[in-house]
Amino acid sequence: MTESETLNIGNKLRHRRQELNLSLDEVARQTKIRKTYILAIEEERFEELPGKVYIVGFLQNYARTLGIPAKPLVEAFNQMPEPAPNSAYPRPELRDSTLTARGRSSFRRILLVLLVLMLAAVVLFYSPQILEMFRPPAGTGNPPAHQESPAVSAEEPLVPSAPAAIPDAPHSYEESEAQAGTVKSPPVIPEGGGTLKIISQGEGEFRIAIDGDPARKYAAQPGLTLSWEVRQQADLDLDVDGPVRLMIGNQEYTAPGRGQVLLSTPSVQEE
Repeated sequence: MTESETLNIGNKLRHRRQELNLSLDEVARQTKIRKTYILAIEEERFEELPGKVYIVGFLQNYARTLGIPAKPLVEAFNQMPEPAPNSAYPRPELRDSTLTARGRSSFRRILLVLLVLMLAAVVLFYSPQILEMFRPPAGTGNPPAHQESPAVSAEEPLVPSAPAAIPDAPHSYEESEAQAGTVKSPPVIPEGGGTLKIISQGEGEFRIAIDGDPARKYAAQPGLTLSWEVRQQADLDLDVDGPVRLMIGNQEYTAPGRGQVLLSTPSVQEE
């Protein structure tokens, strides 16, 4: 492949978009890629994009939207020298570390409060001395009331009003890194699919589109944990004031709170 062939990625995408009479705003809405990123791709200003893994995902998503093969574009991009980082467009991993520290601190405080409440509940309900204080006198003929757990409606929202204790979640961010294989780029979905778990460590919102279905919006708060079954692809658009942990299989990746993350199987990446 000659150098001239590797330098027309943006022209091919722009000409195809113009043939379909699509505006940058329409493409951004369909692909869930920011308009500034699409314009940078068409003008081949790859150094202004977050990184090589993100660029490959953007090219695949953009090509599918325009109805053209993605593989030649990805191969042409891989032949180009890796873009040097541009200080005017910092990569997501260079965000202020104070946000990450704030999210971890809030998560630990919530876990501590929940632990204290659980301990108090155990003492209250299982201590014989305390039960004697609340037991009615003998012979009153008033049997103790039966307290039932409130029924959980099927219409309950996916996002709880307050973070709840998660039995299988690690008690700290450091413990989670020791339990799963931490990766530096978005994890790859195994062939055949798997369960994608998301743990938010900040407040905000995010959208997720799975296997081509319409994107769904969720409110995020520290300690929120959600999971989905993914077959081939998951596209996340994050707007959270803290990091977001993604886990699938034995892979764990900490994504920045703001930006787009594209996960797919190896076969989809090769398309």
